[in-house]
This record gives sequence, structure tokens and C-alpha cells, in this order.
Amino acid sequence: MTGYIQKATTVDEQLVLLKSRGLELSSDTDMIHKQLENIGYFKFKGYCLPFYDRPNHFQTGATFDAIYHAYIFDQELHTLIFALISRIESQLKSRFGSYIALNKSPLGYLDPSFFKKNQLQKNWLSNVQTELKRAANRQETYPTHYQSNYENEFPIWVILEMSTLGSISKFYTDINTQDQKNFSKQNYQLPNKRLENWLHYITLVRNSCAHNNCTFAKQLATTPTFQRSDLSQPRPFKNGRLWEPHPWYGDHNLLRYSASLRIGLIR
Repeated sequence: MTGYIQKATTVDEQLVLLKSRGLELSSDTDMIHKQLENIGYFKFKGYCLPFYDRPNHFQTGATFDAIYHAYIFDQELHTLIFALISRIESQLKSRFGSYIALNKSPLGYLDPSFFKKNQLQKNWLSNVQTELKRAANRQETYPTHYQSNYENEFPIWVILEMSTLGSISKFYTDINTQDQKNFSKQNYQLPNKRLENWLHYITLVRNSCAHNNCTFAKQLATTPTFQRSDLSQPRPFKNGRLWEPHPWYGDHNLLRYSASLRIGLIR
């Protein structure tokens, strides 16, 4: 293993390097200079990957404009998906909280039998304390309210409201199988494993959008499962990717597939 020895490069030098690798540049050098400067070379390289025919070499006909349009499309995709996932997250918190409160108790998450293993409950309670500290740091009012008025006990709807989507996805995975089945069937008419799979996938997509990563061609750690009724026009997601891009999409007219994100969770 050696230390990092690469030198920093200017935008002009980066454009020369891209051209040497087979990328066709626009004649408007001032414009592409500004675009690359605004995006950043490191991020731009991530959008180059679908346009390579071999490592660090572009397919014949690949253009700077096509890659830039892929970047713009990805920004629009982030906005669209994040809005949908925010609705899914709010609905999930509401329905999951109601299920636990009405079928167990407002403090049902404190019952070890609600989890598959005692250690999973301990992990969840530790996560709750972390989320409480974060809420306090954000100067949310409810931690102080419940700490002072209810002996530091928080009902499940408060716990879920301050939890991240990733934490709630893990929480659902860790609860006992029967409650998983009951909740998924009553609320989403889905098998519990399928809901678990989708919550995991949606969390990964949400995080990619939130961190402004290259999302449209990203290979995620899991692949969502589908039924034909989920898609307005059937198209399986392969290798965990949200979208299988064609290199020459320049009009970024891909939002027609957004219906595939409904997955029966928003009704």
C-alpha cells in the first residue's frame, strides 16, 4: 500500500484529460468549463461510468453534453423520488405507530416479546437514545416535554417521528415475525418479507438522493421484488439499479417510469 501521490488539477487540465480518453467536447469551451467547475470533476466522473466501453475510455460518440444531461436528469430524479419517499415515510410512521399503540400499547416497543431476540431490542433502545440526543440537539420541544412530564417515557408515535427511515426499516426487520405479517397484511396487503425488502431498498434510494449521489445508474446493495400489478409497464429493476440507462438519453424524458415507484405503498 502506498500513499496518495496524485496532484491536483485545474478545470482546463481535467477537460484535456477527458478529451484524451475519447470524450467529445462542445465548442463552447466557456460553458463546459463552467459546468464542470460547478459539478466538480470527481462527481462528474461518476456520471461518466455508463458511457465507458472500457476503464477510463469513452464509447465512440460519447459527448460532454450527454453526460451533463445525465447529471441534470439525476438532479430532477432526486427531487421527484425524494418527494415520493417523504410521503411513504410519513405514512409508514403513522401506520406503524398506530399498529403498535393499538395492538400492544403506546410503550409496546419496551416489551422484549415484540422482538425476535432480546439483543435486537437492546440495539433498538440504544438507537432510540441516539435519536433522542439528536432531537435535543435540533432543539425539538418534545424530548423535554416527555422527559419532564412522563418520567422520560416516550410513546411509540414520538419515537417513530424522530427516527430516520433507515432506523424504522431496521426496526421492522427486528420485530417478531407474526407482528411483521399482521402489520404488512393489514396496511399494505403485502407479504412481510416483501415489505421488508422494499423498506430496505427505499432507504438506500432515499439516502442516495439525500446525499446527492449519482442515483440513476447506481448499483444498490439490494434488489426490489415486483409483482406485475406494481408497474404501469413491466420493467424489472436489475442488479439493484433504479434505472438501466441508455447512454444516449439526452432529453431526460424518463419520468414516465416514475409510476413504478408507487409499489402499493401510497394509496
